[in-house]
Amino acid sequence: MPSILIRPKWHARNRPLVTGTSGSTPAVQANPSAVGELRVSTLVEIILGQAGTDLTLKHAFCCLVFCESRELDLSVNLDRVADLKRREDALFSAAHAKSQAALERGRRSMPHGVPMSWMTELYDHPPMFVAEADGIQFTDIDGNRYRDFSLGITAAFCGHNPAPTVTAAARQLAKGSVLQLPTEDAIWVAEELRRRYRQPKWQFTVTASQANSELLLLSRLATGRKKILVFEGKYHGHVAPLLALDDRGASVPEYRGIQPEEVKHTAVVRFNDLVAVEQVLRQQNVALILSEPAMTNLGLIKPVAGFHDGLRSLAREYDAILAIDETQTQACSYGGLSRLWDLSSDAFVIGKSMAGGVPLAAYGMSERLAAEIERSAHPDYLASGPIDQPALGGTMFANAVSMAACRANLGEVMTIAAYERATSLAATLASGLQAVIDNRRLPWSICQIGTRVWCCYSTVLPENADEVRGCDIPALRDLQRVYLANRGIWDFGTWAGPIVGLPASEGDIDAYLGAWSELLREVCN
Repeated sequence: MPSILIRPKWHARNRPLVTGTSGSTPAVQANPSAVGELRVSTLVEIILGQAGTDLTLKHAFCCLVFCESRELDLSVNLDRVADLKRREDALFSAAHAKSQAALERGRRSMPHGVPMSWMTELYDHPPMFVAEADGIQFTDIDGNRYRDFSLGITAAFCGHNPAPTVTAAARQLAKGSVLQLPTEDAIWVAEELRRRYRQPKWQFTVTASQANSELLLLSRLATGRKKILVFEGKYHGHVAPLLALDDRGASVPEYRGIQPEEVKHTAVVRFNDLVAVEQVLRQQNVALILSEPAMTNLGLIKPVAGFHDGLRSLAREYDAILAIDETQTQACSYGGLSRLWDLSSDAFVIGKSMAGGVPLAAYGMSERLAAEIERSAHPDYLASGPIDQPALGGTMFANAVSMAACRANLGEVMTIAAYERATSLAATLASGLQAVIDNRRLPWSICQIGTRVWCCYSTVLPENADEVRGCDIPALRDLQRVYLANRGIWDFGTWAGPIVGLPASEGDIDAYLGAWSELLREVCN
């Protein structure tokens, strides 16, 4: 009997019908000929009949009491998905002989054969080695060419080699790179960031992880408090206090190696849940609320009406610093989603694409936070005693090459016109994906946020991380990634949907839609 995914369409107030220990939805066996007759009572019999001593499946029965009787998505045959995945994995392997050889060679000098572990961890297939890139396309060492809808997890949103940025970086590199003194480019960039993102003072780092780390330190100094509040499904970089998960009200490490004491001052609540936010704030010990304007690390989750206004109001009421991390959403819209949605905050974080692929990040801050940096102090670094200054900065921070690249990129590449064009192409992609879904009569929907697009396996878009996990089909997303790669489309990671880069063309959108339509034709047949 084939495996059919049984999963209710999402209703915002309902919890998932079936959840696994890792948040994924397990398959249960059903008779395809009886699809039209399935009712909740039948599902109870199916689940309990298979559960035995399996507590995960028995928990599904308990979840049923929270679900209303409604139409079920029985459209995905997991056995068919598995067969296609095996076929596509074999095709991928055959097309990447040189990359596989390079990977084996790399294993002798690098763990997993790659210079950073993400390069193997993020995909359900081996990495290819890149030979060159141009615009939003790149070629691997086997000669395979790809249209890139991941763009370095948005870091290459401006394209892999935006001409003004390349020229400015090369020119400055010839004149000097790391000086430990400012250049006039830094003033121009800070003034532009102040205008575009509406925070009065700015500091620069190399990565947004470092920017968030410094912002956390300043928030604790400014408030005299320790606690941090973040939202489930977030990503704010690899900063130990921010790598926490909620385990029945207790914060636990998200990664191996993070110590429990490093996350003991971190609270994790559901996105869009102002009641949970206030419950934490009432303890009067929160220094920093760190939020994304929309969640993009577990699908795309939009804020519900009034959420950000409520967050701003609560932060003021309980004297907590509110920071908006737009590292991954600055690519969605000119000035970020904060400008698009007129969001107010005490601090603002950006990075990734701001310098056109040259490493740079920044955080803007209120005068209250800036005062913690501007305190008069001249530390004696030869002395062994405490230093009366915040522990900020780094040797490569705000280097001359990064600042020159950022000035050119903000001024000539990340323009209003460029964003409008990319957003229009993203709308074409979104409507095209929805048309394929409708043609196949699939109970799915498409979410678009500016230049970002995501396919949700539900007719109702989720409002928090639990709801994303409850309606997801991980096996299908793994298939989609390798299937599209075999057809020249480098899709985003399985945790989110494609991004339309600034240099993208109508031909790129047509190619994505063609490959995706072919995938669904095979899956649904």
